[in-house]
Amino acid sequence: MSGNISNIHRTQGLKKEAMRHAQRISRGQSAESLLASARSFILLGEEHHAKRLLVFAFLCFYKVGILTRLAHARAVVSKDQIVRRKTMEFTELYSAAVSTATKSLAHFIDTHGFSYPAPFASSLQYWDSSPLSSQVRKGLKNLGKTGYINATFQCLFASLPITKIDPGGRWLIGAGWPQYYRKTGRRSSLAKAFATLVNEYVWSDVEIVNPIYLLITIGYIQPKYKAGNQYDSQEFLLFFLDTIHKDTNRRPPQPDSLSIMIPDEREDLERLPVNIASEREWDRWKQKNDSFIVDYFQGQSMTKIECLFCYETLTTFTPFSILHVPIPQPSPAQRIPTQACLKALFNTEVLEPLDGWHCPNCNKKQLTRKEFVLTRLPPLLVIHLDRFHAYGKITNKIINIVDFPLEDLDMTEFVPSRMKSGGAGIEHANMEDPRTQVPPFKYDLCGVTNHDGNLTTGHYTAWVKCLDKWLLCDDEIIREGRSSQVVGREAYVLFYKRTR
Repeated sequence: MSGNISNIHRTQGLKKEAMRHAQRISRGQSAESLLASARSFILLGEEHHAKRLLVFAFLCFYKVGILTRLAHARAVVSKDQIVRRKTMEFTELYSAAVSTATKSLAHFIDTHGFSYPAPFASSLQYWDSSPLSSQVRKGLKNLGKTGYINATFQCLFASLPITKIDPGGRWLIGAGWPQYYRKTGRRSSLAKAFATLVNEYVWSDVEIVNPIYLLITIGYIQPKYKAGNQYDSQEFLLFFLDTIHKDTNRRPPQPDSLSIMIPDEREDLERLPVNIASEREWDRWKQKNDSFIVDYFQGQSMTKIECLFCYETLTTFTPFSILHVPIPQPSPAQRIPTQACLKALFNTEVLEPLDGWHCPNCNKKQLTRKEFVLTRLPPLLVIHLDRFHAYGKITNKIINIVDFPLEDLDMTEFVPSRMKSGGAGIEHANMEDPRTQVPPFKYDLCGVTNHDGNLTTGHYTAWVKCLDKWLLCDDEIIREGRSSQVVGREAYVLFYKRTR
């Protein structure tokens, strides 16, 4: 424990040093002072300290970039000509400093031959809440109807092993380090902004974290999420995961032709056993998509439709990050088991010709069997309880309590029987990797996003698991609650973590 504390103090010292250098650079001075410190660490044989210094500096440069955009915005709207001129000079100075520093860092990395493996690329292990990660529970400042964002982030912090990630930048490396940008040509501003928030959430001494930099970046990428308007938290989560996936994708941009299935491949897909077909389609997906989001959040579902006249079939495998689960509604007051909701989603149904599949073999709509199952489950399973339903211009909210388990949610029954055997090569499977597709598929709850109100108004909060306690996160306020309070009619998005 004492070693960990000394490492933290040492890292905090490095961070302060990096901040001082970044402040000098932001004032227009040379980046050589920062690089000189990094070289000193290398000469001492402590390359990991040099890497940490560079990473923290890069975070500082990103904040400087945010300040530059804010200053530019002020200059544009200001009516005072002197203020506009002075502010434009300020932004030009900052922009030049950031550009110079970033190029210098990239050159420094190339010169010294640093290699940065993308995080979570090759290995992943089951993780438990450590005392450190469980004690880091801080409020997030509400910046004007941003409760839906704050609740989502608290659940992400409670689900991901973020607080175990080395503060030396293992998180940031996969989130847009210069070598990544040179390789893919993509900018990764959201991932870097999220890394900044993670760093402040975990290592700062404040009790309430202000996510202003991240929210500015989110609003820049998707203007509708600017502070001042409330939106659906699961829609925001889907946008956030998709954008982070694009930012941290380890695959360079590739032509769409790689995703097009030729006729022979389509015929093979219909003939292959489901476990082999699923694995082949997952490999095809990962040729273009391989990110930290894929590692943790993405699973795969299979839809199979069959003409009941000629028995022609069409099988489709689809990746997902969130399961959108319907809520059967016997009566408004009845409590509904989670398994009933899942069975309403994953089932086999027969469609009448009017609603059936237009069979290419019969050349008309026929009586159709439709099957929907899970073929791959992720380490982190996000379940959206679909409470809102539109009837014309009116949107109703289902207020039934869904009895979801706090422990041992078993998803095994929703996987085809052929896949439950684990398939070929099971004896060589890494059973310590939660991505390994060997049953059982059991999950423990680690976070819940709650919504009180209707679609356009209301209030968002979050329940998060902290060791053996449950904490209610209400923007800036964190308070302890009882496990019996977690399951309620406000529960909206569930965050589950796979267990051994």
